[in-house]
Amino acid sequence: MRRVFKTRHFARWMRKTELTDVGLCQAVQEMAADLLARSVRQLDESVADGTLQEICHDD
Repeated sequence: MRRVFKTRHFARWMRKTELTDVGLCQAVQEMAADLLARSVRQLDESVADGTLQEICHDD
């Protein structure tokens, strides 16, 4: 993985939890691996059935 950035707001929230920077990086790596392993069709199906939520789409 290259780099992971967090906002000040998120960093403040993290201090209130047990989530560490290492844990955050591991979670991002797992999510990226899962998403990159899916085909466009699988992603569309996951959005359609509610498993994933698309938050930004450029046409």
